[in-house]
Amino acid sequence: MFEVVTYSVGGFDCYSLLYRPLSRVPFISWHNPKYCCPRCAGVQWKPASGVKVKLYDVDRTDMDDLMDEGVSDSEGRFELKGHETEFTTIDPKVNIYHDCNDENVPCLKKVAIVIPDTYVTEGEVPRKTFDAGKLNLAGTFSGESRIALIKKTDRS
Repeated sequence: MFEVVTYSVGGFDCYSLLYRPLSRVPFISWHNPKYCCPRCAGVQWKPASGVKVKLYDVDRTDMDDLMDEGVSDSEGRFELKGHETEFTTIDPKVNIYHDCNDENVPCLKKVAIVIPDTYVTEGEVPRKTFDAGKLNLAGTFSGESRIALIKKTDRS
């Protein structure tokens, strides 16, 4: 959005074209639970509760911006939303940190899910919801990594 601003300096009128960055908002919702594997649960298909999730705006030139974070509920569900003021559209992703099928390894698995641009809206109030559906965390994901920065005992 462009805005023309007029101001006076010593009797001369000056015009300035200002570019005001737009605030861009993604709203991420997991209405269907994430599931852990039977081996983790000791029973068949337990919801993955207590899983750390973080919503980022991916930046190419500096560190990614953390927009929101949370923990999945007892049914494996979570909702995240956030906004960033940028000159261009934001590139949101959700990182999921878990230890499904991996309880005895000290580091958590990290899975990143890129949110499509069609779910990014202008303003600070989200107008669209990205529902990622069910996700079985027992599998291996492309680009999956491990992270030791989050202790398994410190997920809140």
